[in-house]
Amino acid sequence: MQIVPKKNAVYNGLIYLAALAFASIAAIFSVKLMYGDFIYAKNNFAFFSGKTLDEKYAMVDGEFYKFMLFCKSNIPQGSSVLFYNSWNYCAVKYGGRAYVQFEYERHKSKFYLCPLKANILFYLDEMLLNEGRLHYYNEEEQIKNASYIIVAHPDREFPGFKVKYRYDADHYILARAEKDDV
Repeated sequence: MQIVPKKNAVYNGLIYLAALAFASIAAIFSVKLMYGDFIYAKNNFAFFSGKTLDEKYAMVDGEFYKFMLFCKSNIPQGSSVLFYNSWNYCAVKYGGRAYVQFEYERHKSKFYLCPLKANILFYLDEMLLNEGRLHYYNEEEQIKNASYIIVAHPDREFPGFKVKYRYDADHYILARAEKDDV
């Protein structure tokens, strides 16, 4: 039978005490972090509770959502619709986040316009196309088949279309011009 020297007992006790202190501090910080997450979730719930789905969307996307509602209410069901958002506008306004914002608005437009079947008309930028970040769809074919084009931040013309509904200076709906109007 071996007798453990007193020196090892003190050493083992210090290791045990250090481990206990580390575990206690980790537990305190974990509870503090969970409490912060709980408060954050509670505040978000309180912020959004009691609001309609439209009010919640408006809080998240602001004027863009209101513009999409304007478009949805003015375009007849079953129409062929294109959504055009200017890449140049996004590049200037959002800088390094331009691509993310551009994609976000393109996809949100399809979501907000549902059940209208809206296609996305890309702005063709050779540099981005070469990097594979934007895909080019057959623009001429899409425009030829479209009844309406929703324009956000125009930086080009669409021959054969005229403004039918205007939301503001940078947001409007183009409709195919009648033969008499051309």
